[in-house]
Amino acid sequence: MDLRETFALSIGGLSSHMLRALLTILGITFGVAAVIAMLSIGEGAKQEALEQIGQIGIHNIIVQHWNKEADSEGSGTKPERILSNGLSTLDAAAIARICPLAQVVAPQREVKVKSQADGHAFQSMAVATMPEYL
Repeated sequence: MDLRETFALSIGGLSSHMLRALLTILGITFGVAAVIAMLSIGEGAKQEALEQIGQIGIHNIIVQHWNKEADSEGSGTKPERILSNGLSTLDAAAIARICPLAQVVAPQREVKVKSQADGHAFQSMAVATMPEYL
């Protein structure tokens, strides 16, 4: 079977089953378009995440205290023991002393406080830090 005969046979098959050929072409087209769209969406989400990380600062390291007691309040279990009251300014000074590559060390403290305004009580967050934070 030569190339000319193969081509004539394939054209004859396509023309005799025109609807099936059209549906196959549409299926392949939509499949390829869906794959391209999903890859584009994934790449866009990746770029957005990298941009947000860049805004925070890719060279920033944030060290936070984990309050085991606050996490277990909602679960109904009592913590076994509290190891510390969190990181202190002395800890921040120690980090600055130990890590010579750290350009700035700025401690920050967040505390939940009960506030009242115009007779309405609500809970808010008070945040304290040093001028170096900026």
